Amino acid sequence: MSDSNHRSPLLIHDEGQPVARLRLPGPRALWWLICCALIGSSVAMSVGTRATPDQERQSVRFAVRLSSLSWRLMRWSGLDTAKAKSSESAARVAQQASSIADMRTAEALELFRLATETDGAAASQPLAEEVMAHLLSTEQDALARQLAPQIHKPSQDLQTIMVLLAEPATAATLAAELAGQQPSFGRGWSSWTRDRLRLRLFGLPGAGGASTLAGEMIENDRSVAATTLTLVYLAGLASLWGVSIWLSSWLRAAVQASRGLPRWEWLRRRYPGLPNDNPYASDLLVPWLALGGWIAVQFAMAPLLALPGLPANSPFGLLMGAMVGLAAAQWAVTYLSPTRIPLLNAARLGGDPAIPLGRASTAALRALAALLPAMVVASLLTALFASDGGHMHPVAGLLLGKADPVTLSVVGLAAVVVAPIGEELLFRGLIYRQLRQRLGGRSALWISAVVFAAMHGSPGQMLPYVVLGLAFALVYEWVGSLWASIIVHSLWNLGTFVVLVCATLS
Repeated sequence: MSDSNHRSPLLIHDEGQPVARLRLPGPRALWWLICCALIGSSVAMSVGTRATPDQERQSVRFAVRLSSLSWRLMRWSGLDTAKAKSSESAARVAQQASSIADMRTAEALELFRLATETDGAAASQPLAEEVMAHLLSTEQDALARQLAPQIHKPSQDLQTIMVLLAEPATAATLAAELAGQQPSFGRGWSSWTRDRLRLRLFGLPGAGGASTLAGEMIENDRSVAATTLTLVYLAGLASLWGVSIWLSSWLRAAVQASRGLPRWEWLRRRYPGLPNDNPYASDLLVPWLALGGWIAVQFAMAPLLALPGLPANSPFGLLMGAMVGLAAAQWAVTYLSPTRIPLLNAARLGGDPAIPLGRASTAALRALAALLPAMVVASLLTALFASDGGHMHPVAGLLLGKADPVTLSVVGLAAVVVAPIGEELLFRGLIYRQLRQRLGGRSALWISAVVFAAMHGSPGQMLPYVVLGLAFALVYEWVGSLWASIIVHSLWNLGTFVVLVCATLS
């Protein structure tokens, strides 16, 4: 019987004229060298490179936005203005208010310390001034006055706000209103901080109202708070579901073991698992060839795809480069590997009769719920024992600079659709399957997860990315469909994207 009779019908490829195979040691060694150089340089850039001054400044600004978002959420939910319903609850409410005030003070002092360290010994202190403006916009006037002497040369806008908020006289209020109406008022601060300070200035005695601005800010706060809190509630419910999945799975496995049966046999009966039909098993070079092509195109396309007015190596260019990188990986696997089987066909994205898309989707939802509590633990451990050294999420860096609807749409499409498909094809569909067939499942899980983490984050963020890589690979292994891991990856990126948008637009 011919070999074609054994081949899966999903792995359809051109059986026409053969092309030159890279069987000579010289060309193969050259491709190995190129792939190793590209992958090594990418890992060195993401893990070993220290944050640039611009990245450190963006990291501080993003922390200020997060602080603004938390204040808006507390204000919208009424946590900072809770009132006792009875004398018995008065002490509890007072203790809660004191705890919130202490946390806000500690957070503000840490933000100011980071800002002054990042500003360094420069004559101007834009980050420190931005933190001061944030304190005033969130009604922490006493702390702002306490920190004001540490600003060497405060700007005219900051001086005006500090004086007029401390002495809200009628004559000074008119000057405050005029200052707040200047187009250059608060240049360098976030738009929400500027509008919030304008609203406070207009609200001083004798200044006159600003009903339009107040209405817009209230509506904006309501939208941001509703979106963020809805996401938090959904994540909390999903995390509880995930904990129950963990407990029930281990309990069921223990019952199976007590009966002398394999622990995870019940899971294998539910899902077929990943078959041993890797079409690239004969050539170890294939997955690294695809990854090298993907990285090479990102390096090459990032400067070309940057929008006017953005830096050449902007996050937008890198995300757009990932789209072209996926096409490059498809081309490299199809035309430079001995098998000539297209990447999209080999990954079984066309579907598998044993695992329809609906069944893979429900498995992905269960996996996402189980992933959430694991990521909470990993994030807490990272926050306690590791530092990101000023690195921040590239999407947050982009949105701090430009967050118009077109940019949000394109970046959202790249982060929620293109990135999950491309990364799952490469890291799970190629690298994990190749390592699994050669080294076994456990080694493949850990190696592919570490490679995935090294390609994404700074040393301080390695643990959460390793957990993500393990989760995506386990979903692929258990369910046997790459669509399951793609859906989990896409839903995770969607939640992260929504949180980053709410934070950076604060």
